[in-house]
Amino acid sequence: AHRSGRIAGTLAAWDQSGFRQTTVKAYHGEWRLLKSCYNALALVLGGSRLPQANEEFKYMFAAFPTAADDDPGILRELIAVLCARALSAGDTYVVIGLHESDPLGKALAGFFTIRYTSRVYMIALENRERYEVRFPYLELARL
Repeated sequence: AHRSGRIAGTLAAWDQSGFRQTTVKAYHGEWRLLKSCYNALALVLGGSRLPQANEEFKYMFAAFPTAADDDPGILRELIAVLCARALSAGDTYVVIGLHESDPLGKALAGFFTIRYTSRVYMIALENRERYEVRFPYLELARL
């Protein structure tokens, strides 16, 4: 994104489908029951349906999200462009990782999202003070 001739934000599209595919083999437990409800809700709210059993889960990674002054509006615009690109490429989801304390998380407002909660551990054996960060960032496409 550019503002006044300067770079104001970044977001990269990372399509790994050439070497990394995810296929849903089956739904178990509560997801077996919830999948139909989820798909109906997604249809109404403008989201994408979950794939059927033995169907590929098509997604694109959104990598390296940044915005000047932590402005979520800039990132929201970039995400909208990436979503349009992903849909035209046949993907049904865009995967982005933002920490819960990241102010850019507000950029996801208005998008149909699925929250994935995980734990991030940081180990620093020496010079711990060098590793002080506002919030952690993990590139999901690398996991």
